[in-house]
Amino acid sequence: MPIDLAGFLTGVDSALEGILTIDEGVLESSERAESAVGAIRDLVSRGGKRVRPSFVAFGWVASGGDADSDLPVRLGAAIELLHVSALLHDDVIDGSPTRRGAPTAQVRAAAEHRDNGWIGDADSFGTGLAILAGDLAAALADQMLGDCPGETLDHWRQMKTEVAIGQILDHSGTARQERSIQSALEVVRLKTSQYTVVRPLLMGASAVTGATDGELRNSLTAFGTAVGEAFQLRDDVLGTFGDAASTGKPVGTDLREGKPTLLLALAHGRADDGQRAVLDRVGAGDLRDAEIEAITGVLRATGALADVEDRITHRTDDAISRLASARMPAGVCDALAGFARSLVGRTS
Repeated sequence: MPIDLAGFLTGVDSALEGILTIDEGVLESSERAESAVGAIRDLVSRGGKRVRPSFVAFGWVASGGDADSDLPVRLGAAIELLHVSALLHDDVIDGSPTRRGAPTAQVRAAAEHRDNGWIGDADSFGTGLAILAGDLAAALADQMLGDCPGETLDHWRQMKTEVAIGQILDHSGTARQERSIQSALEVVRLKTSQYTVVRPLLMGASAVTGATDGELRNSLTAFGTAVGEAFQLRDDVLGTFGDAASTGKPVGTDLREGKPTLLLALAHGRADDGQRAVLDRVGAGDLRDAEIEAITGVLRATGALADVEDRITHRTDDAISRLASARMPAGVCDALAGFARSLVGRTS
């Protein structure tokens, strides 16, 4: 591959470190802002897969971009900051106590409030601080873009709209206990396929010359749509069946939150009355471990888990087949296919 992905991601990390350093760059000195900046910095420093920046790099080299340019690095850093913004807001929406194996921003901010004896409600303060930190991360992401080509900015704006709508559909679908296959796949398309794969690829590709070749755009879009779906379905499986030590989230989190996943939609459509009574407990915050075991048992017994695993395999194969006719520099197709397979085969 005509780019060192590990070196590229090191550059992204350096760019993130630079913009999150108070007294330098765009942040003015203020100790009172450190809590919010620290919440962003903490999520950045605790890793994550850097999936979206990686797809920016793949899009860039697929379009013949110069491996030494700093533009894709800035784009990758911007997308990572936008993702951190989404994570901070997600944790507030879901009331999550942990993220990546550590307390969430609102939990830490509430503890800081209590420890210092500040006035007002500590939990409300923590929630507000986390929301504002997410807003700040999104603002910093915009500033990272600089003088990007118009088409690249168009993809950026569309991506932000798509992921917001996807979040809204996910949030409302959880409250309504939606169990529609079509609705579940629409959330996957907006929240993950477009946001995680398609738009990052197209941002990277369009940034090279300012306009993406139509044939390449179509190939990357078809690839991204399919592999993005497989990526999210793998995430759903891990969120339901995964080990807490590997995923960084308590076992059964997705079931307690009642996320309207394809797993649940398939199982609900096939369940008998007894199994449906078990599934009706999904979304209850007081789910006991025994109930979680019973729910996952229904997901297996109805064939929902097996069908989702099959869909992951088929969508991954479909994605890679879309690259066969794409005109890209030597080695890019194989590297992109390998990266896709590593994502959907992950265990954390």
